[in-house]
Amino acid sequence: NWSRGVVELKEEGTYRIHARVGDEVVPLTDEYAITLIEDQKPTIEVAKPGRDWRASSIEEVPVRIRAEDDFRLRDVSLRYSVNGGEWQAMQVGGGGKSSEGEQLLDMEQLGAAQAKSADKRLVPGDLVSYYAVARDRNATVQTDLFMVQVQPFERRFLQAQSGNSDGGGMADEQGAISERQREI
Repeated sequence: NWSRGVVELKEEGTYRIHARVGDEVVPLTDEYAITLIEDQKPTIEVAKPGRDWRASSIEEVPVRIRAEDDFRLRDVSLRYSVNGGEWQAMQVGGGGKSSEGEQLLDMEQLGAAQAKSADKRLVPGDLVSYYAVARDRNATVQTDLFMVQVQPFERRFLQAQSGNSDGGGMADEQGAISERQREI
Protein backbone atom coordinates (compact mmCIF):
# COMPACT_ATOMS: atom_id res chain seq x y z
CA ASN A 1 0.00 0.00 0.00
CA TRP A 2 1.25 3.42 -0.92
CA SER A 3 0.34 6.85 0.35
CA ARG A 4 1.45 10.13 -1.12
CA GLY A 5 1.22 13.61 0.30
CA VAL A 6 2.39 17.14 -0.45
CA VAL A 7 3.63 19.48 2.26
CA GLU A 8 4.10 23.19 1.60
CA LEU A 9 7.10 24.45 3.51
CA LYS A 10 7.14 27.99 4.83
CA GLU A 11 9.71 27.64 7.60
CA GLU A 12 12.34 25.21 8.83
CA GLY A 13 11.32 22.45 11.23
CA THR A 14 11.28 18.67 11.63
CA TYR A 15 9.22 15.76 10.35
CA ARG A 16 8.51 12.15 11.23
CA ILE A 17 6.33 9.52 9.59
CA HIS A 18 3.55 7.99 11.73
CA ALA A 19 1.03 5.25 11.14
CA ARG A 20 -2.36 4.76 12.73
CA VAL A 21 -2.68 1.38 14.33
CA GLY A 22 -6.13 0.98 15.77
CA ASP A 23 -6.81 4.14 17.78
CA GLU A 24 -3.14 4.84 18.37
CA VAL A 25 -0.61 6.90 16.27
CA VAL A 26 2.72 5.08 16.19
CA PRO A 27 5.97 6.75 14.93
CA LEU A 28 7.62 4.75 12.14
CA THR A 29 10.78 6.88 11.68
CA ASP A 30 13.11 9.06 13.66
CA GLU A 31 12.66 12.81 13.58
CA TYR A 32 14.37 14.48 10.60
CA ALA A 33 15.28 18.13 10.13
CA ILE A 34 13.71 20.23 7.38
CA THR A 35 16.15 22.83 6.03
CA LEU A 36 14.98 25.35 3.46
CA ILE A 37 17.52 26.07 0.72
CA GLU A 38 17.18 29.29 -1.24
CA ASP A 39 16.89 28.81 -5.00
CA GLN A 40 19.93 30.20 -6.82
CA LYS A 41 19.96 31.65 -10.33
CA PRO A 42 21.16 29.37 -13.12
CA THR A 43 24.58 29.87 -14.68
CA ILE A 44 25.09 29.92 -18.44
CA GLU A 45 27.98 30.36 -20.86
CA VAL A 46 28.65 30.22 -24.57
CA ALA A 47 31.46 27.64 -24.64
CA LYS A 48 32.01 27.76 -28.40
CA PRO A 49 32.93 30.02 -30.10
CA GLY A 50 32.85 32.05 -26.85
CA ARG A 51 33.67 35.32 -28.60
CA ASP A 52 32.81 37.36 -31.67
CA TRP A 53 33.36 35.41 -34.88
CA ARG A 54 33.85 35.94 -38.61
CA ALA A 55 32.26 33.67 -41.19
CA SER A 56 31.43 33.66 -44.88
CA SER A 57 27.84 33.84 -46.04
CA ILE A 58 27.64 30.06 -46.59
CA GLU A 59 29.30 28.80 -43.39
CA GLU A 60 27.67 27.09 -40.45
CA VAL A 61 28.77 28.50 -37.09
CA PRO A 62 28.40 25.95 -34.25
CA VAL A 63 27.34 27.55 -30.95
CA ARG A 64 27.80 25.33 -27.86
CA ILE A 65 25.97 26.42 -24.72
CA ARG A 66 26.47 25.13 -21.16
CA ALA A 67 24.00 25.86 -18.37
CA GLU A 68 23.58 24.63 -14.78
CA ASP A 69 21.11 25.15 -11.97
CA ASP A 70 20.98 24.06 -8.36
CA PHE A 71 17.61 22.32 -8.83
CA ARG A 72 16.34 22.17 -12.41
CA LEU A 73 16.56 24.17 -15.63
CA ARG A 74 13.23 24.84 -17.29
CA ASP A 75 14.75 25.67 -20.66
CA VAL A 76 17.90 26.85 -22.39
CA SER A 77 17.67 28.70 -25.68
CA LEU A 78 19.81 30.51 -28.22
CA ARG A 79 18.44 33.84 -29.41
CA TYR A 80 19.69 35.51 -32.57
CA SER A 81 18.99 38.50 -34.79
CA VAL A 82 20.15 39.26 -38.33
CA ASN A 83 21.23 42.88 -38.93
CA GLY A 84 19.30 44.18 -35.94
CA GLY A 85 16.04 42.58 -37.04
CA GLU A 86 13.51 40.63 -35.02
CA TRP A 87 14.92 38.23 -32.39
CA GLN A 88 14.41 34.52 -33.06
CA ALA A 89 14.86 31.65 -30.58
CA MET A 90 16.16 28.08 -30.95
CA GLN A 91 15.72 25.56 -28.13
CA VAL A 92 19.02 24.11 -26.89
CA GLY A 93 18.17 22.13 -23.75
CA GLY A 94 16.72 22.11 -20.26
CA GLY A 95 14.84 19.76 -17.99
CA GLY A 96 17.75 18.74 -15.74
CA LYS A 97 20.29 20.21 -13.36
CA SER A 98 22.72 20.77 -16.21
CA SER A 99 22.50 21.12 -19.95
CA GLU A 100 25.06 21.23 -22.73
CA GLY A 101 23.75 21.63 -26.23
CA GLU A 102 24.82 22.89 -29.62
CA GLN A 103 22.98 24.72 -32.36
CA LEU A 104 24.19 25.78 -35.79
CA LEU A 105 23.85 29.32 -37.08
CA ASP A 106 23.55 28.47 -40.78
CA MET A 107 24.52 31.74 -42.42
CA GLU A 108 23.04 30.72 -45.78
CA GLN A 109 19.61 29.97 -44.29
CA LEU A 110 19.68 33.11 -42.14
CA GLY A 111 20.26 35.21 -45.26
CA ALA A 112 17.42 33.51 -47.12
CA ALA A 113 15.06 33.89 -44.15
CA GLN A 114 15.89 37.58 -43.87
CA ALA A 115 15.10 38.20 -47.53
CA LYS A 116 12.12 35.79 -47.67
CA SER A 117 13.64 34.19 -50.76
CA ALA A 118 16.16 31.41 -51.36
CA ASP A 119 18.48 33.42 -53.62
CA LYS A 120 19.40 36.14 -51.09
CA ARG A 121 22.64 35.75 -49.18
CA LEU A 122 24.17 37.71 -46.40
CA VAL A 123 26.79 40.09 -47.74
CA PRO A 124 30.15 41.07 -46.26
CA GLY A 125 29.56 43.46 -43.38
CA ASP A 126 26.23 41.91 -42.29
CA LEU A 127 25.97 40.98 -38.62
CA VAL A 128 24.25 38.12 -36.81
CA SER A 129 23.91 38.93 -33.10
CA TYR A 130 23.28 36.13 -30.61
CA TYR A 131 23.11 35.32 -26.91
CA ALA A 132 21.94 32.41 -24.76
CA VAL A 133 19.19 32.37 -22.10
CA ALA A 134 18.61 29.91 -19.24
CA ARG A 135 15.45 29.81 -17.09
CA ASP A 136 14.65 27.98 -13.89
CA ARG A 137 11.50 28.23 -11.77
CA ASN A 138 12.07 31.82 -10.61
CA ALA A 139 14.96 33.37 -12.52
CA THR A 140 16.16 34.03 -16.05
CA VAL A 141 19.81 34.70 -16.90
CA GLN A 142 21.54 35.44 -20.19
CA THR A 143 25.04 35.60 -21.59
CA ASP A 144 26.77 38.59 -23.10
CA LEU A 145 25.89 39.53 -26.66
CA PHE A 146 28.13 38.01 -29.34
CA MET A 147 28.28 38.73 -33.06
CA VAL A 148 29.13 36.86 -36.23
CA GLN A 149 30.35 39.26 -38.91
CA VAL A 150 29.97 38.13 -42.50
CA GLN A 151 33.26 38.38 -44.39
CA PRO A 152 34.03 38.02 -48.09
CA PHE A 153 35.05 34.67 -49.61
CA GLU A 154 38.35 36.01 -50.85
CA ARG A 155 40.55 38.97 -50.20
CA ARG A 156 42.76 40.70 -52.72
CA PHE A 157 45.85 42.58 -51.71
CA LEU A 158 47.54 45.05 -54.00
CA GLN A 159 51.01 46.43 -53.69
CA ALA A 160 50.91 50.08 -52.73
CA GLN A 161 52.58 52.62 -54.98
CA SER A 162 55.31 54.09 -52.84
CA GLY A 163 56.92 57.42 -53.48
CA ASN A 164 60.26 56.40 -51.97
CA SER A 165 63.22 57.47 -54.04
CA ASP A 166 65.92 56.79 -51.50
CA GLY A 167 67.72 54.09 -53.41
CA GLY A 168 67.08 50.95 -55.30
CA GLY A 169 68.12 48.47 -52.57
CA MET A 170 64.83 48.65 -50.69
CA ALA A 171 62.74 48.80 -53.85
CA ASP A 172 64.60 45.78 -55.33
CA GLU A 173 64.00 43.77 -52.14
CA GLN A 174 60.30 44.66 -52.09
CA GLY A 175 60.03 43.80 -55.78
CA ALA A 176 61.60 40.39 -55.13
CA ILE A 177 59.16 39.71 -52.27
CA SER A 178 56.22 40.75 -54.45
CA GLU A 179 57.42 38.52 -57.27
CA ARG A 180 57.67 35.49 -54.92
CA GLN A 181 54.17 36.19 -53.61
CA ARG A 182 52.79 36.28 -57.16
CA GLU A 183 54.51 32.99 -57.94
CA ILE A 184 52.99 31.34 -54.88
